[in-house]
Amino acid sequence: LVDTTHDDHYVLDRSQILGGQVLAVRSFKQLNLIIDNIRNALVDTFNSSDLSSLHLSCDSDTLKQSAIQANNRLRDDAAIPSLVCDLLRHLGMDPQHVLWEWPSFRIFLPSSLSNVGTYRNGTTTLLKPHRDTWYGSPQHQINFWGPVVDLPENQTLRVFPQYHLKSVDNTSAGRDSWAHNIGLSLNPSARQNVDMSNPVAPPLSVGDCIAFAGHSL
Repeated sequence: LVDTTHDDHYVLDRSQILGGQVLAVRSFKQLNLIIDNIRNALVDTFNSSDLSSLHLSCDSDTLKQSAIQANNRLRDDAAIPSLVCDLLRHLGMDPQHVLWEWPSFRIFLPSSLSNVGTYRNGTTTLLKPHRDTWYGSPQHQINFWGPVVDLPENQTLRVFPQYHLKSVDNTSAGRDSWAHNIGLSLNPSARQNVDMSNPVAPPLSVGDCIAFAGHSL
């Protein structure tokens, strides 16, 4: 893990991240502008600014439907391309040379209630160890993952750097995106036990993020 604070002269070292580095970027102003838009979509849709307690005021079906509405609002947000391009420039990259995915969010219910959450326009479970490349993501993908509410250590996404250069037997060869989208196939998963000790999972405040390779576990 490399921990750094963003400033106006910051340049992202993509080769280090693709080589296995997990980067925590703190106080990233341009990221915070995107987070503001995500939070506004959630707050306005749920009519609540206390996003950590939504499960206390609505059932899981209502939460899912409201989350879909918030995601649709975010998807139609005309400000997103400009905000993302500005973020890329402040990482030292030319937006014309970057293919990026539209930002989104995940919501999970507390484990005492359910392991089911929402992502984009569907449901999601707490994901088991995986690589995004198992889902068809390109080998050179870099993920930026950050919270819309402050997250303490080890209550966030975990990266297992000890597997970065190790093969992990998995079921991705049988993945079919079309079949998956209509509910006829499962998410790819590991076929072997994964040692989940010593993860990289730093505490993250709103405006912080971690950057890691799409082929990280």
